[in-house]
Amino acid sequence: MTDEKRLPFMRFYWSDWRADPGLRLCSLAARGLWADMLSIMHEAEPYGHLIIRGVPVTEKELAKIAGGKPAEVKKLVNELEKNSVFSRNSEGIPFSRRMVRDKETSEKNRENGRAGGNPKLKSNNGLHENRSVSTGSNRISDRLSEPDKPPPTEPLKPQSPESISQKPYSKGDEPRNGQSSTSDLERLAGILKLDHRAFHRHPKFARFPAYMAEWLELGCDEALDIWPTIEKLARRNPNITSPAFFDTAIREAFEIRKASQPLDLNLWQKRLNGLRRWDNWSETEWGPRPGEKGCKVPKDLLDEFLKQQTEKAE
Repeated sequence: MTDEKRLPFMRFYWSDWRADPGLRLCSLAARGLWADMLSIMHEAEPYGHLIIRGVPVTEKELAKIAGGKPAEVKKLVNELEKNSVFSRNSEGIPFSRRMVRDKETSEKNRENGRAGGNPKLKSNNGLHENRSVSTGSNRISDRLSEPDKPPPTEPLKPQSPESISQKPYSKGDEPRNGQSSTSDLERLAGILKLDHRAFHRHPKFARFPAYMAEWLELGCDEALDIWPTIEKLARRNPNITSPAFFDTAIREAFEIRKASQPLDLNLWQKRLNGLRRWDNWSETEWGPRPGEKGCKVPKDLLDEFLKQQTEKAE
């Protein structure tokens, strides 16, 4: 999208901002910096990335923009990343998952509009099916896409209600690989030994597909990380009242499994390229920087990188 076509505003759900668990764990200063980062990301190309005029923003540059000291901004960025407020691409450039997904959805809707509408809502003869577009639909995907209109709640026995944990929406909420979000809820209900029909009407567990999408986007495997962890925790605690209960354990299971896998040299090379070109490095996800104690970069790549840096300095 060109700058001329960029809207001067963006959709912003204040309820999501207030209730996002990762952001709530951050300090007031970190949340303020995140607001500045979002304003940059909204004007970036590609959309949602911390880029200005095609060039990634370094932490020193971000400090100038935010009016803070580089050391302070570095600490705040690490705080945001530690709490999974943003992600990085393979070259270490920070991006907003929500903004990227919203952009993809917007482009998809625009293409459907040019073609005459959403193909999922059109029958073979081109007519819309009334039951699909009914304003009274109770589909989970409908409720997730309209956070300002919370779904009706129903007491979930034998557990007591608690506040909804609002995770970012994701395109992963849609059916994937022949398995719908509904079947995910039914499987979770079976593991927790609860009535699955109550899940569809309760805001806490209606968010489970969004959590599932987030885990899958992170790289978690359903068969290796997600469901085994859920089953293990469910056996230990019979009173689980929110999918947020599983979040940390599933992420840890994924990290442990990932650490035991063979190193992807191409991925590390991309990370080093991002460090070399833009000084981007995620200590939270990738460990200490090259040259620092405990660096996890494969030795051959690390030696070559440090050699190039030394030659450049000379």
